Amino acid sequence: MLPSSPGAVLVVALLAGAAQAAEPPPVSLCAATTRFDLAAESSEGAPDVCVSADEPTTFVFDSRVAVGTVEFQPEGRLADWSPGKEGLSLNVIPKGDYLPGERVKVTVRFADGTVPASARFWLVGHAAKGTRRVEWACTPMDGLGSGVSENLSDATRHDTRWE
Repeated sequence: MLPSSPGAVLVVALLAGAAQAAEPPPVSLCAATTRFDLAAESSEGAPDVCVSADEPTTFVFDSRVAVGTVEFQPEGRLADWSPGKEGLSLNVIPKGDYLPGERVKVTVRFADGTVPASARFWLVGHAAKGTRRVEWACTPMDGLGSGVSENLSDATRHDTRWE
């Protein structure tokens, strides 16, 4: 039989509240999609992309990233990162202690008159759902837009080096 004194009820309520407070905050819902349209994303804000500790994620763009323009905020949370040789990709590997729910904002600027001129997105830590490859479609100012995007998709769809 449970004690019915107000003090006992208070102790039980406090213990239950402490147990709930000790639970970690819920992990944000990060993108399960592997393709983004930058023109559409710019009006919706920076999307979240799931990444996992010590696991590589490759971002493929259909416009060249300008040399030296990739930014990470905060810095120092990646074990390694590198732009692709042609400037059309970015490879990132979060550190081994990258936590679920941890966030790093990534900004890249494009070199070839692309609209929009930059892309922003969040790397969001997830224990099991790290995305391996993400494609970004831009709209070049010269009107090649969808054709370039379709060619990139066809050309990269069969590239399995990073899978």
